[in-house]
Amino acid sequence: MRSLKKEKEILVIGSWGVERRGNTWKAKGRGRQTGRQFTVWEEATGKWRVSGTNSEGSRRRERFLATDLAEAIQQGGNALYQLCTDPDHPQLDLAAAFEKAILSTGGSKEYKENLRRFAGYFCDWAEERGIVLWHEIRFEHVRDYMQAGFNRGLKSKTVSCYLEPVRIASRFLAANWPDHYRDICSALRMPANAGKDRLYRGEDGNPVLSFEEVLDFLDWLRCYPSADVLIPAVLLQGICGLQLREALRLRWFDVNLVTRTITIQDHPEYGERVKNEYRVRRIPLPVLVWQGLEAMQSRTGKVVPYEENDKAFGKLLKYALLKWNPRCDIAPKDLRNTLQTRAMEHAIDEGWNRYLVDRYVGHAPETIAERHYFGDKRSRMVDVFREHVSTKIDALIERIQEEKGHKTAQPISIVPFLEASERK
Repeated sequence: MRSLKKEKEILVIGSWGVERRGNTWKAKGRGRQTGRQFTVWEEATGKWRVSGTNSEGSRRRERFLATDLAEAIQQGGNALYQLCTDPDHPQLDLAAAFEKAILSTGGSKEYKENLRRFAGYFCDWAEERGIVLWHEIRFEHVRDYMQAGFNRGLKSKTVSCYLEPVRIASRFLAANWPDHYRDICSALRMPANAGKDRLYRGEDGNPVLSFEEVLDFLDWLRCYPSADVLIPAVLLQGICGLQLREALRLRWFDVNLVTRTITIQDHPEYGERVKNEYRVRRIPLPVLVWQGLEAMQSRTGKVVPYEENDKAFGKLLKYALLKWNPRCDIAPKDLRNTLQTRAMEHAIDEGWNRYLVDRYVGHAPETIAERHYFGDKRSRMVDVFREHVSTKIDALIERIQEEKGHKTAQPISIVPFLEASERK
């Protein structure tokens, strides 16, 4: 005899699909609540109880009052997951909250893309814990996320980058909807000793290449397959102290080979902005850098002929550095440390003016006197830089070349590489 099975009856109440199981009701999340579930039952008239796993992964049982099943389901979900029932509440999910906040920032396109990438990390982490809406996040969640980064061995600066979009979104939502959101990150502080064990390691610290090493690397690059791309970048970073991004954004209309200067500035037509007002500058080129740029055949578009993003270029440069010296642990962005390290280390015996070197590479003044009393009109600073910075770089490079009989006494040129490529 064929057995008969009663078909299950599923009710839809808000964001929940509800199924009767004996004297209890099983609720399973739909839409934004997908993956969540709990059980409710009526213990006495108007008195209900919910059982389930909350947003933190803990098993919870709560009692509450409700007039009917529909109200009991809504109350049960709110008790476990702190769901909002206010019809005027924005109820933004994490992705929407981050996007609104990031669009409100005034940073560059690259900066916003980095924020979106870091925000995605937090969304993935929160989703694993059943957190979908922004108002479900509490201070302890953000603190746990921060601690998870340190537990993975990340440095404080990296963890701070991961937290930046969370801080931005928290402030933005609290400012725009003060009745519904609060700044949950206002009390968040990075632990003073997080990620530090206070043990001596010889390899710890900021890596740097000396001027001698930069000249050796440039000489080695002459016959490297990507010489036409890497040589101008290494000249601008390793000798002039430009940021990696500044070097990659420099265009030929920023270069004046007659006056031997380059100008670092915004390119609004390309959506590119410098970091702050002190990054905007015109600097005289050391002779070696000027010779290298003058020897380039193509003088249209970018000075560094590379169209992919700075991360891809960094990998290309890092690969070349390791091919040149397998023990080289410098990051591509730190290639600019050479000039500043030399000036600080030899400020007395070689007579470097550290303040002018800082301004040459785009650093902001540090003291009141430097900020307000020093005459730093931009047109005047070009000659000041030439006298106190670029001329000293020229003298240093000439001395290195004379002492070692360095091959780079000849102008750095990528022409031989281009001619060899054409013959192929």
